[in-house]
Amino acid sequence: MDLKNYAEMVYFQFYRKVDELDFFITEAADNAFSYKNAPVPKDNFYFDKMQFTFSACINALVSTWEVAKLSKSLANELGGLPEREGLVSERDLESNPQIFAEYFECDTAMHYWFRFMKDARNANAHDGSMALNGGNVEEFLFQTDLQRFKWDRKSKRFAYVASESPKGNAVCVILKAAIALVPAFENKLERPVLSLEDHYASAKFKLESIPGLLDNFREKESEIIDSMIQTQLGGQKNRSCEKQLGSWARKLESI
Repeated sequence: MDLKNYAEMVYFQFYRKVDELDFFITEAADNAFSYKNAPVPKDNFYFDKMQFTFSACINALVSTWEVAKLSKSLANELGGLPEREGLVSERDLESNPQIFAEYFECDTAMHYWFRFMKDARNANAHDGSMALNGGNVEEFLFQTDLQRFKWDRKSKRFAYVASESPKGNAVCVILKAAIALVPAFENKLERPVLSLEDHYASAKFKLESIPGLLDNFREKESEIIDSMIQTQLGGQKNRSCEKQLGSWARKLESI
């Protein structure tokens, strides 16, 4: 494998992560519907599943951003540029709504969802303080603000921090975050331009990576590689999140 083919794999991984996000959004919405129609007292199973799917949604959403950043770094390397060229400090993106808006070419209001994504990811990964922690007999809600201790680099101590949790239906919150952030991240996604030789090298590498596969098909190696190249060329058209965004918008309207 060479760097250019790796960059192509990274490009498609962005859309795999969007598919993953879509899967868990559907799971969360279906669970919320089942919870709403379940008899009182509600079974804790619904709360547990909502926490798990919320965490999975946040992690998938974070992954789309990580993939987009990696694609830019790889494009820089392939273009002979410094690895961080065209990227903005993560701290600046988190702390400065104006820098965020300028970088993503969006409204500053979108910054709220970026901070929510980051806060929720850290809390879910570390202590569960942003896990969906309640609801009423109709819907899941964030019952409290996010309250936790975070390492302060300046004081070199853990400092108490609190941030406002989103109000309203929790599934709507997940949908709003996805609808706001996925297109912004997609706009930063970079895809390499692959030649026919690049595709050939990629196909051959994949075949030879499977132990013993070509031992039984050595006489058909060229035929298999040609078929793989045609499949790769068929995927040359740039992907899009348009289908998922439309589906999420309809779900949001129906809740």
